[in-house]
Amino acid sequence: MNEEDLRDELLALARRQDIEIINIETDDDASPDVAFPFIRKIMMNPNFDTSYAYNFRLAHEIAHVMYADKEALPYYRFSPFFLKEEENSANDHAIELIVNMVYKDVPTEQRNWLDFMNTLGLQSQFESTVKQILYK
Repeated sequence: MNEEDLRDELLALARRQDIEIINIETDDDASPDVAFPFIRKIMMNPNFDTSYAYNFRLAHEIAHVMYADKEALPYYRFSPFFLKEEENSANDHAIELIVNMVYKDVPTEQRNWLDFMNTLGLQSQFESTVKQILYK
């Protein structure tokens, strides 16, 4: 599955979950993506300067809306770091969502965790999580 197909799958999932995705037209590369679980909206900044691929960021924000405690925080800014439980959960769910889309018909022995991480721009701290989800 190429990047465009994955993006289409993620956007289709968002539509099925009644989540509105808005791409912000800005040249500001410092403004992160933001999820608003209580109103089921996500604002994506395609120009956000980060090593993380747009598709991972989109899946991460979708995970916040789908799985977050709606009463906890009114919004989540994209932050893949393992500092808060909400971010760990969004990371895990984002990886699960993408694995289920990309590898649904691929036998476990043909899956490559390093290619997966490189394609999504994931840093080394994701290795154990990716391996655990990819090969379960």
